[in-house]
Amino acid sequence: QERINANYAKAGFNVVAERHLGLSHNFSFSEVTEEEIIAMTREVAVAPSVLERARSGVGSERELVELIGVIAAYNMVSRFLVATGVSLVGEDPA
Repeated sequence: QERINANYAKAGFNVVAERHLGLSHNFSFSEVTEEEIIAMTREVAVAPSVLERARSGVGSERELVELIGVIAAYNMVSRFLVATGVSLVGEDPA
């Protein structure tokens, strides 16, 4: 998680919140219940202060929507890679 946060920081983003299930082995992800997955998927609301800061950092509402889309796509890819155990060569996927 620290590496992910560091990558965001290098790109100019400050991670203000994150949520974890405390799982450390790839197999354990298969034991997450449907209810837990639904809850984590639905609880992604952005705090109004964070959204306002993002809005002030871009030039228009269109750019804000594009920024949110890029973040959402990155999150989807990250979740996919973690769920499937894909990692860089020589990197521990956990």
